[in-house]
Amino acid sequence: MNLSRDIIEKGNNKILVASKEPFLINECVEKIRSIFKDYAYKMCPDIDAFLEVYHRGELFDSQPTIICLWDLDAIAVKELYNITNLPTNDILVFIERKTLAKNKAYTNFRSECHLVKIEAMTDRDCLKWVSSRMVAKNLRFDRDIPKILVDMKSSDLHAIDSEIRKLEIIYEDKEIDKTAVRYISESSEAKVFEFMEHLLHKRRDKALKEFHKFSEDYYVKLIFMVINNIEKIYKIGAYRSQNKSAEEISDLIGINKFIVKTKYFTVLSIYNKVKLLKLLDLFNELDFKLRTSSMPKRLLFEAYILKAFNV
Repeated sequence: MNLSRDIIEKGNNKILVASKEPFLINECVEKIRSIFKDYAYKMCPDIDAFLEVYHRGELFDSQPTIICLWDLDAIAVKELYNITNLPTNDILVFIERKTLAKNKAYTNFRSECHLVKIEAMTDRDCLKWVSSRMVAKNLRFDRDIPKILVDMKSSDLHAIDSEIRKLEIIYEDKEIDKTAVRYISESSEAKVFEFMEHLLHKRRDKALKEFHKFSEDYYVKLIFMVINNIEKIYKIGAYRSQNKSAEEISDLIGINKFIVKTKYFTVLSIYNKVKLLKLLDLFNELDFKLRTSSMPKRLLFEAYILKAFNV
């Protein structure tokens, strides 16, 4: 990835990221944020939100900010060309997720930007990525594990990363073999499914009944799955607010469109994005307290489940 602080400081503070893979885009944006930790960060789903943040920053001379436009389209290109040649202390990041027509407006806009082009991964690239990801997390694993993960999840990096994080939580310093991977894939979601359904549909008694089936040894895994599900629902809600169809959302996050419609859209009729963020904060707080509090873990978890019904 041809990106460094030196490139930005020489005046190339407008970055065009061209990629169709959401996970790799996120990795690129995270790298930019890690290079410029002293900058604020704002992700904008559309051109209107981007322009609002951009002009507000210019008007009030706020802290330098990385302003990221998640979905660059032809309309945005026309709007942006009028401002991208103006001096600014901000770093402007534009995500081109669909190939745009190479007309004059695009060519002029492109000439103002530093291009970061992320090619789609081949199967071989994907295997290397999985191996390096697991090594970076200090996981010990059989040599066949990356191939098993890729075979199970194809090239869906979000799904593969989710499996790796589960393995990291549950197996820690133990060696990961084929049995471990298949156990995680087949049982994790199924074991938590009933509990999550009752929790998110505010069925208090049924949620508590399912919760009592889990042993304390399972709580770390359970809280991970709860937070992961809420994050997923929030992301789907954000896409839906952009008027994306179930089919489009399915392609973006790698979940069957039938599940998106029947499971996640139903939850979004109960929780708006603000309430989902409150739920996320609540269970992240629980995650911290489970690791640090001297209070019995079962009572602590129960207390936070009851708090969730008041969100």
